[in-house]
Amino acid sequence: MIYQSFVVVFHDVGLDYLTEYQMEDPNAEPVYICDLCQSKMDMRQVINHVIGIRHRHKYLVSCRLW
Repeated sequence: MIYQSFVVVFHDVGLDYLTEYQMEDPNAEPVYICDLCQSKMDMRQVINHVIGIRHRHKYLVSCRLW
């Protein structure tokens, strides 16, 4: 429920640029790659990355809003 709310609120800041990669080990956490910023992160870092100034600026530039 919290994750769904996050997606609705922050959809306009480029969540579509995030790709989740699952590891072969079922106990390993997935890795997330931001194709816009070329950043690699884990789940705990995703929210901070997406609301960060660098990601938001790159998203606005990519949409030609800045």
